[in-house]
Amino acid sequence: MVCERGDVATPVVEAAPGFRQLTSAVRPQPFQNLTFTAAADRVVVEGRNRGTVLATGQPYEHEWVMVFTIRSGQVVRFRHYYDPADIAHAFG
Repeated sequence: MVCERGDVATPVVEAAPGFRQLTSAVRPQPFQNLTFTAAADRVVVEGRNRGTVLATGQPYEHEWVMVFTIRSGQVVRFRHYYDPADIAHAFG
């Protein structure tokens, strides 16, 4: 999902139930190995996340990348990249 400022409300509202369902089904651990890279109006954050799926007790681990575009001190674009197969496998 890519949200441009002014178009944020609709995608966020549509995605919220799925995120609530996911966050109630897993027990994440704190992010690890965060690396920040900044250039021009962008900040790229690379990290790793671990957790446990509550229903199965299975652990998951995955790497992710977040890209923020910042203008006048405001986040105007956010992108999040990861492979959902890592978590899906833990769901069984």
